[in-house]
Amino acid sequence: MYKKLPKKLTKPTVNTSIATSLKRFDRLPGLLVNDLESVTFKNYPKIRLLKGKLLRERAAGGLMSGSGSSVFGVFGSKGLAQRAFDRLRNEEGVQAYLVHVLNR
Repeated sequence: MYKKLPKKLTKPTVNTSIATSLKRFDRLPGLLVNDLESVTFKNYPKIRLLKGKLLRERAAGGLMSGSGSSVFGVFGSKGLAQRAFDRLRNEEGVQAYLVHVLNR
């Protein structure tokens, strides 16, 4: 996937903290960025579909990790996360895990 990623200048560094942003969910989608998504989604559309499903399940934000080994959603409540987990864990070819943030 890295070979297919267009070469471009590095983005300016912004001082952000995802842990701090978890207190302001409206800021979260702008922080969850992975440039490899554009390339990986074209070659592996199921990854894009899974991220879309997390967002439709009312995740405040979602992101593909690294080069596509996993996709995760961040939810504003345990109830929302539990409902999404219950729906997604039974999908064919999906391994779903319900986890929580350790430092919150």
